[in-house]
Amino acid sequence: MSKVHHLTSPFSEEVIRSLHAGDTVYFDGPLFGIRDLTQIHIFDHHNPPPVSLEGMPCIHTAPSLRKVGDKWEKICVGTTTSTRMDRFTPGLIGQYGVRAIIGKGGLYQGSLDAMQKYGAVYLAIVGGAAALETEQIEEVEAVYFEELHPEAL
Repeated sequence: MSKVHHLTSPFSEEVIRSLHAGDTVYFDGPLFGIRDLTQIHIFDHHNPPPVSLEGMPCIHTAPSLRKVGDKWEKICVGTTTSTRMDRFTPGLIGQYGVRAIIGKGGLYQGSLDAMQKYGAVYLAIVGGAAALETEQIEEVEAVYFEELHPEAL
């Protein structure tokens, strides 16, 4: 029987291990947007994230942001396909302590094995929900690797 969970990030391993396939998860708190170029920058070019990802959720996103002064405004923050970024998922979880990957389309077995080993979860979003997702984001607090915009962290 599926359950509904209301969580706050960052997540503990214990909380994540209490989730089951089919559960519905709502959460408050910080969320990191991450995409292909950001992960290439981190893993292939050896630039560790400038902020801790320990316990955090990361969303595979195709963000559209606008910089106004020193602030970033959201225009549209939609989820993108996770399988494209699958090769980075074990590292995000094992090296950087990410507890949740949010995306669409699923992940391959190697990523699922890393999630089981380290206590992480894949949270799937239905495609076409970008408008709803964008409404749920209260503010963009920071942009890291700004030179990679629109694929910055």
